[in-house]
Amino acid sequence: MSRNALDIEVIVSLKRMGKTKKWLAQQIGISQSYLTDILHGNRIANDKVKLICELLGINQPKESK
Repeated sequence: MSRNALDIEVIVSLKRMGKTKKWLAQQIGISQSYLTDILHGNRIANDKVKLICELLGINQPKESK
């Protein structure tokens, strides 16, 4: 399991907010396992990546724009 830039940024942002991946998945209306697949690059879901970035206030990775 390798960590990509989005995964790392999401983890750091969630820690700062005191939130979990489960919370984030609920906020954008997907399962936690689907969120993990997106963050690890196993699924392409640019619309969800955009929502994640907006919700957490982080920059969208270049490859996902």
